[in-house]
Amino acid sequence: MGCTSSKEGSNVEGASSKEAPNLDKYFELLVNEVKRMKDVDALQAAVDNAEDMQREHRETETTLHAELKPIIAAAFDHHDTKRNGILDAEESKVFFDHYLTRFAQCKKEISDFSAQESQKMLMRMMSGCLPQGEGGKEMRASMKRDAEGKIKEMNRIIDDRLREYQANPGQYNESAFSLLDKNNDGRLVKDNVIAALLPGTEENVSFQDCFPFTPTELTKEASRHLEDHWTEAHTQTQ
Repeated sequence: MGCTSSKEGSNVEGASSKEAPNLDKYFELLVNEVKRMKDVDALQAAVDNAEDMQREHRETETTLHAELKPIIAAAFDHHDTKRNGILDAEESKVFFDHYLTRFAQCKKEISDFSAQESQKMLMRMMSGCLPQGEGGKEMRASMKRDAEGKIKEMNRIIDDRLREYQANPGQYNESAFSLLDKNNDGRLVKDNVIAALLPGTEENVSFQDCFPFTPTELTKEASRHLEDHWTEAHTQTQ
């Protein structure tokens, strides 16, 4: 899986060079959960019963958080190279760099999967509208090419955001460090880092907003691509 094989990392000396096995595991769990939730068949079943969907979402989030907490704690300990129970400014730089590099790779994997599932859902909805024969075959091929193009575009956006971070790491790292340094004593404690990495929480959104990969920005891009995809498909069936 793309998110678990990253060897990218900071040149800053710290947690075992570029290795961050616990962050690899963290992102692997996140990607698997996103894929499960975005699966077309699962989405269709959820639409059929909104109440069940809401209940399942709450239960899933609780279970996911319980699984992630010890993994995040282990990632914290891995980057605590001085073994004093905190991350200082230098240790946090390595942690943030390892996190962001893997975050970017996972965004790509999720973007790829989401585009494919959107195409699959669109094909199901339009199955009765597409013409027979070569005309229908060409329209399907066109939709596939369009989805692939959108995947490449989203990957380009993610690569640009990562390069932006790598060009100005101090700016972004300082913002994240200040957010997590609740005691204003120049060090990060484990509980605050764990809270910041639990998906779906306000702390997690605020943490991600410290970096170029803001959820709102990438979501807007993805929504724009999906809207374009639906518009083009609708035009082709007229």
